[in-house]
Amino acid sequence: MNTRAEHDVPYMTQLAKQASISWGHSFNSQEQLDLAAAIDQHRAEDGWLIVVAPTGMGKTFCTLPKLGCRPHACTVLWIVPFVAVANDLLRRFQGAGHSAQRWLGPSTQVADGLDVLIVTTDMFVRVGSESLHGKVCFQRIRTVVMDEAHTLISDASYRDVLNEVAASVGSGGWTNIKRVALTGTLCIGDQEHLFRKLGQQVGGKVYRLETMRRDLQLRVLHGNQLDFLSHVQAIVDTQRMMRQANGERVHMMVFCDTVNEVKLLCDQLHARGYMALPYYTDLEEKVQKDHVAQWQRGECDVIVATSCLSTGVDLLTIRHVLWYGNGYNVYTLAQAFGRAGRDKQGGTAELWLPHRYQPCSLNIQANGIGCHVHSCCFFHNGSGSAVASSRSKTSSIEWHAHHYRCRYCYHSL
Repeated sequence: MNTRAEHDVPYMTQLAKQASISWGHSFNSQEQLDLAAAIDQHRAEDGWLIVVAPTGMGKTFCTLPKLGCRPHACTVLWIVPFVAVANDLLRRFQGAGHSAQRWLGPSTQVADGLDVLIVTTDMFVRVGSESLHGKVCFQRIRTVVMDEAHTLISDASYRDVLNEVAASVGSGGWTNIKRVALTGTLCIGDQEHLFRKLGQQVGGKVYRLETMRRDLQLRVLHGNQLDFLSHVQAIVDTQRMMRQANGERVHMMVFCDTVNEVKLLCDQLHARGYMALPYYTDLEEKVQKDHVAQWQRGECDVIVATSCLSTGVDLLTIRHVLWYGNGYNVYTLAQAFGRAGRDKQGGTAELWLPHRYQPCSLNIQANGIGCHVHSCCFFHNGSGSAVASSRSKTSSIEWHAHHYRCRYCYHSL
């Protein structure tokens, strides 16, 4: 999809000026400006616009470059799958001087002239979209944004809820509102599937940017839980020494497939003198916020989480992201690994497969995408004879937003 104003210099100049007024800064690249123009020119009658853009490029800013500017002032309804994403968005909008609040149900008093109303998918479905239709603020809604739209087809725990959200937005009083779906990763083969999930049977548009991260090192390792624990300790020790030597403060995230694994790893690290904070859906929201804030301030060594923290964390100084388990699917892994190196200074993302997963037969499914992890990817070369552990050599794997490719055998994974 190309912007209709691709060569319209006056329009682009005006858009950049409005963005500066609205956000206090303008676009830092032509890529950002082109994306903002494409979204700005999208109309309600065009159906859904799916935007596929890399993590860390400023999709939120590009989606709403004129936010709060007169005469464009209106309310944007921003739908997100996770509480962590909702809280992060609220912080960012308010930090930029925009009026934003979370919608917590029919009793929520929506401020007059609100710029952004943020709602989680479970709340949207639980109370029904009709309760929003009856609000005065609904008359001001001109844009609906579905954030992390890939969860419609990849996250089994949220899929049913998201289907209901998409059905609500795609019918009734929502059809005369501009609709934008954002994602940092989407396989081309899944585009039509996502449109159907969004209730768009025909039409709709896609704006796709290159999502490959060339500044990340991806490693796949194999070992037991104690091997993984030792590996985490070694990374934390290195980070501590770097901080003592030159004052550099960097951050680390560890993901686990299950809540029990999160709790176990935190307990084991605590027993060895390390400060690790857990994060998972069933934690009270206040505790979740406190743990993320402590981790961001550098008051703990590592945060250990389930997939619910794989989005909505935009800390620039995350150098290491590790996942213990199979990561469910490549979309979830891509989002989690995308937390690393967002300052463009590089980072490391590691998928650590426990012994319960045999490397020669692991099959990561992402809505019909068969991502088979070849056994050669656990050896230093394609003819190795032993599975790599945390202390032995592993092959490097190129990471694209929706697939892996072994540099030695060049199989798509």
